Amino acid sequence: DVVKTNEFSDFGDVSRAFNAQEAAMMQAYVDSGYDLFLTRCAEGRGMLKDSLAKYAEGRVWTGNQAKEIGLVDELGGVDEAIRIAAEMANLGKSYAVFEYPRIRSPFEEIFSKDKEELAAKTLKSYLGESYDKFMFLKNLKDQDYIQARIPYELNIK
Repeated sequence: DVVKTNEFSDFGDVSRAFNAQEAAMMQAYVDSGYDLFLTRCAEGRGMLKDSLAKYAEGRVWTGNQAKEIGLVDELGGVDEAIRIAAEMANLGKSYAVFEYPRIRSPFEEIFSKDKEELAAKTLKSYLGESYDKFMFLKNLKDQDYIQARIPYELNIK
């Protein structure tokens, strides 16, 4: 049994499936987010939304294919993107790149533990291997917008 203060108090509760009205609300939310995505992409690419839509709908393109159909201007990594952005901003060679968060020294690491870090470490020691799954679900729960996700969690160590 569930006690609710209004019809949708438990909307999104993972212990039950959406009812028809909730499913319609969620679909409308997704459709709205997708339309916004298409609009922004079309504007950014200088394309008509209808022209862009024929390449969309969750399809995945290689870099070369994306360049051929006008979805990207150049191929390359983050260094190339930074170089092009600096060029477009007429910065010449007088710019610097900083990476955040800054990597702390071992000394800083030991002596600057804040409450959140200590709580995370404690939780990790209790949950063991389940910690990563817990954090993944927590992060999903904390997001209140549509996310474009790949169907797996990339974990580079």
